[in-house]
Amino acid sequence: MSLVKIESVIWNRLRAGEESALKEIYEEYFDSLINYGLRMSPHTELVEDSVQELFIEIWRLHQNLSPTDNIKNYLICSFRRKLIKKLKSRPVSQSEEILSQEVDTDSNFINQLIDNEESIDLQNRISKAMESLSSRQKEAIYLKFHEGLEYEEICESMELKYQSVRNLISTGILRLREYLSMISLFYIGNEYITVTKYFNY
Repeated sequence: MSLVKIESVIWNRLRAGEESALKEIYEEYFDSLINYGLRMSPHTELVEDSVQELFIEIWRLHQNLSPTDNIKNYLICSFRRKLIKKLKSRPVSQSEEILSQEVDTDSNFINQLIDNEESIDLQNRISKAMESLSSRQKEAIYLKFHEGLEYEEICESMELKYQSVRNLISTGILRLREYLSMISLFYIGNEYITVTKYFNY
């Protein structure tokens, strides 16, 4: 059975009121949603509350849920809207983090952008390079290379047009290339990304 069909089956079980389906989805995607949320806000409690509320709402409205064959994208879209709404309702000094918060570049994400993950110096350079990107560039790159979403799915998640997402990712990659000094080429998925390869002068 294909992954798409499996996802449809699990989702339809949820829509039919099977608590076991909700549990499967929760266990599969909880960590992913938390990690994504922490790239939009550093407030762990707020992010965790938003994820919990999302699943409570999904269960409460399970009979009215629309069909889907991509559970991850459905959850990311719903969670993003919920978290942004919460952030906007907070004091201005905190809600501004939607635009200014720097996304943490943890080792799992960085390792997808470098071909020598044992080089601490190189990881530090990549981290500094990521800090030069806008929050939306980092979000789009995260969804593409960490979560493995297709461009159309990122469009839906971020509520942006296709070309806008393409521009965010391509300009973000160009920005990384410009920031880094010595470059090497490697392959991630179907995308070629040019990054710096660190070595002692």
